[in-house]
Amino acid sequence: MSEPFDGLDPDAVLRRLRAEAEQLETEATRLRTELTNTTATSSSPDGAVTATVSATGVLTGIAFSAAVREHAPEALGPLVMATIEAARQEVADQVSASLREQTPLYVVMGVTGSGKSTVGVALAERLGVPFGDADDFHSKENIAKMSAGTPLDDDDRLPWLLAIGAWLAEHADTGAVASCSALKRKYRDALRAVAPTVRFVHLHGDKATAHARVGNRPGHFMPDTLVESQYAALEELGPDEAGVVLDFTRPVAELVDTVVGAAVE
Repeated sequence: MSEPFDGLDPDAVLRRLRAEAEQLETEATRLRTELTNTTATSSSPDGAVTATVSATGVLTGIAFSAAVREHAPEALGPLVMATIEAARQEVADQVSASLREQTPLYVVMGVTGSGKSTVGVALAERLGVPFGDADDFHSKENIAKMSAGTPLDDDDRLPWLLAIGAWLAEHADTGAVASCSALKRKYRDALRAVAPTVRFVHLHGDKATAHARVGNRPGHFMPDTLVESQYAALEELGPDEAGVVLDFTRPVAELVDTVVGAAVE
């Protein structure tokens, strides 16, 4: 009879599940605290009425200025309600903006052979969000050019980058992960122009490993000969760019743990 979790260490599985649960609880606690402390205040155009509401839209304070005397009694009720509704709309906008900032949009970047798709799929599965493979956004012309061993130029890349950025932007409310070489700063700027909150996961490592990996995936349109040109074009993430740099020789699960952990911190 085979053992439960055949081929897996049950204790290791439990430890990982507990760690993931702790990370989720930490993030949930942080969001609850942030939302609890969120309020919005709105005033009527003439400042006669000022209303403050909580993140849930509950009225927590109301004040009147001397200008309230300028309003007829029958107009005061609608003015108060309109001011409260304006405050509720403002706090709703604040909460939505805060949640959008927490929604993960990732681009797993690096040279060919760095494992972008493998790590990207695993990260998307961990986060429960869609994954988009950059290869699927290339035009037929781009694929033909790379298959022939010819590097793409910037004119080739721009529509491709904008398509990836647009796909990420479409998933801004739910989160998403995409793979994309994004080798140069200006390429990442193009992605950020469409999806401003994107974070980059740069899988970095030695050329020999990249060459070996590309050589061992028959049928892929990207030939081994383009590895050198990609390393030559690579520009590291700048200190002002949101993202992390990770060694692509590390186990996939470990890389994903590091990305998720960095987001929680």
